[in-house]
Formats: sequence, C-alpha cells, structure tokens
Amino acid sequence: MVINMTIKKILLSCLLAILTLCGPGCRQEVCSSLEKVDLENAPPLSTNITTDFYFDASYSMSGYVREPDSEYVRTLQIVERSLISAWPNGSEKAFYKFGNKISNLSNRAEILKATQLPFYTDPEFNTKTRIEQVIDNAKTANLTLIITDLFQNNADVNLLIKKLNEKFIRKDLAIGILAIKSDFNGKVYGVGIQGIAFTYSTHTLKPSKYRPFYIMMLGKYEDIRHLYENMEVNGLGQIREKNFLILSPILVKHLATFEGSTLNDISDLKEMNTVISHGESGPEVKQFYLRGFPEIAYFQVSLNLDKLPYSIDLDYSQITSETTSFFFNENEFTHCESAIKSFSINNFTQSGSTLSFTASLKPQYFPSQGIFCYKTILRPEKKALSLPRWVTDWDMNQNLIPQWQQDPSSFDGSTTMNLKNFLNNILQIMHQKFNPKLAKLYCYIRKG
Repeated sequence: MVINMTIKKILLSCLLAILTLCGPGCRQEVCSSLEKVDLENAPPLSTNITTDFYFDASYSMSGYVREPDSEYVRTLQIVERSLISAWPNGSEKAFYKFGNKISNLSNRAEILKATQLPFYTDPEFNTKTRIEQVIDNAKTANLTLIITDLFQNNADVNLLIKKLNEKFIRKDLAIGILAIKSDFNGKVYGVGIQGIAFTYSTHTLKPSKYRPFYIMMLGKYEDIRHLYENMEVNGLGQIREKNFLILSPILVKHLATFEGSTLNDISDLKEMNTVISHGESGPEVKQFYLRGFPEIAYFQVSLNLDKLPYSIDLDYSQITSETTSFFFNENEFTHCESAIKSFSINNFTQSGSTLSFTASLKPQYFPSQGIFCYKTILRPEKKALSLPRWVTDWDMNQNLIPQWQQDPSSFDGSTTMNLKNFLNNILQIMHQKFNPKLAKLYCYIRKG
C-alpha cells in the first residue's frame, strides 16, 4: 500500500511538472517534431495514354461543317495532329459518335466524315445530345474528349453535373473546357424551356458573333494542359475567338512557402536562423525572437503563389487562414490552444502572382514564456473563386428569348444556353469537396 501511494505521488509530480513546462492552457497532444510541408502537386503527365474522342452527331452541329474551312473543321484536324505530337511514343486513340446513342468509329474513313454534312443527318443519332451517356461510357483512366455545342436545358445540365461529379470529380480528376467560336450556317435547336429552333448564319458577321462549340476534356490536369499546349502549337493559336479553362481539384502547382518570399516590414520581432537548439529549418519556416513586451508585434511578407495555368480567377483579398498553435517542450511540440489568440494573419493583398499579408502577434495572450509554433494553412474562401469573364460573355441571356421569337433575325447565336450555370456548379462542387490549399506556413516565436 505504501509503495502504491509513493508511485501515485511520483506520477502526480511528473504530471504537474509537464503542465508547468508546457504552459497554462496547453494539453499533451504530441505533434511529432514539426510536420513537413505536404506539397500538393498535380498528378504527373502520363507517359503513355489512351484518348477517347466523342463527336456530337446531332443535327444542330451540322451548321459548323457547311463552311469547308470553318474553325470547327480546322479544330478537328488540329486535335488529331496534336494527339500524335503530344504522346508520340505511347498513345492509343478511339473515336466515337454520339447523340441519341453511342457508336464506335472503327476506321479513318468514318472519322473523316465528322467534317462533312452527312455525318450529322443520321436520324438514329441526330435528334438528341445525350452527353450523360458519354460520361457513363467514359473510362476514368483515359483522357476523354467530347466535342459538342454544349447547348443544354436545365434538366440536361443538372444530369450532366451529377454524372461528372460521380464519375470524375470524386476521383480527383480535372475538367477542361476549350471554347471556340466558328463559322456557322444552320439551325440552333433547343433554345429556352420550349426548345425553340432559330436559324443562324455567320456569313456577314464578325468573328465575335460566330457560334461557339466546345471540347470538354476529362482526365488528369497535366494531360489536359499538355494536349491543349500541343494544340496551340499545331494551329489552334491562329484561331482568333477561343478561350480555355481547367477546373481542377487543386489551384497551385505546389503549396506556397516562405521560399523566395520578401519580408516587407517587421516590428518588435527579430528574425533568427533558429530559435530551437536542434534547429527546425526549411522554406516553410520563419523564426523570430519577440523583443520586449509590445502591445502588438508584426511582420509583413509577400509570397510567390504559383497558380496553375488556365485555372479559375482568384480574389486574393478573400483568403482565409487556419492556424494551430503549439508549445515547444523537451524537443517536441504539444498542442497549445490557449496560445491561438496571440497570432493572426490578415490584410491579404495581391500584386500579379504575389500574395501579401500581415502576421500579427499580441504578446498579452501568450500563456507563458517559451517557444511557440504557429502552423497556418491558407485557403481561398468560396467567394474568392470566380469564372473568367468570357464565361459570362458567352452565356445566353434567356430573358431575350421572347424578343427573338418576335423577331427571329435578332437571335444571338454567339452565346450558349446554361454555360455559366454549368461551369459555376462544377466550380462550387469542386470547392466544397476539395477546399483547396494555397499555402502551408510555420512561424516559431521565442518569448523571453
């Protein structure tokens, strides 16, 4: 009994000693030294690939091929050349036509027909555009290309979004949209709730009023980017009215750190090489000694944010920070929630690809003297993400449909119904699922 009481006293004394060293408000949840920054890179470019190319064979597409040298016809030729140049030593290609159903194009003669009018006059294919069937048929291990006018009613859009989410987004894959305006001479079907058809000809119109078509690219970000850049070299760069966007699970090539950063201003802090005897250094870490006991100490820094090319627009002023605080004790870090009030990051601003902010310290909230660590993750808020301006410009104003019914000659076929609705929903789903990071940073502060 005496031995047991002695052991209990020893254990209690040890516990009190640990809590005293850790500082008030800290609890013993060991963080193994300090986590190394996890660079969230896009999956690497495929060394060999299978590409599945689906041609929309509905009759509404026929207007693009009535001009033998239309941008649509030229783009089909560019894609074929680019698939060869992008993966010259390891690529396979399969071609399909779809509409009411899907059919394999088994030889080159059938593929070439996609540039000719009879391809779009088959009644077994040309009355519906069932892109959702293509998504069901697609293989996520491959690069899937779907060429279509993307003209969808609300029900079609909702179903397409659901299918893309289930098949591709949930598997961390990207969605590329290549938007091109082309010569057109035909009918545009399915306008508005009533599905009205309008005749549209670009013969006397300027290129900005040409009719859009789209290549939807489904697969890994790097594969989509690589194909697009090969298309640019193979003739796409000569097409005037085009835009390109990739909606991806991540927004930056790698998470930003302090590497290459600029310390713009500092107050009541002295930057150190190390504040810990065994040293914790790296591009993700900045270390400071707190001078005296000021009301507020701070440093202002600018980071290089390496945003993925062709990705969405970011409002850098709408960034949120998530900070976890630690106390350094006996060569290890323990979570210290009571120190969290002493550190904050705010005042985000942008200059080009540079993200600037202020990190502020309020020493009165330090629970004790010692070394504290603040791990901060920066993420864009939901309202920070926006589609590029061209999406709004190319989106059809459906409020004008009654006017077009009264005067069919005023119909604007240079826009696409539900384009903004479709892409904005994809963007919001991706943000909700992935909540992407922009940076992961560590700040060591020695007090006393």
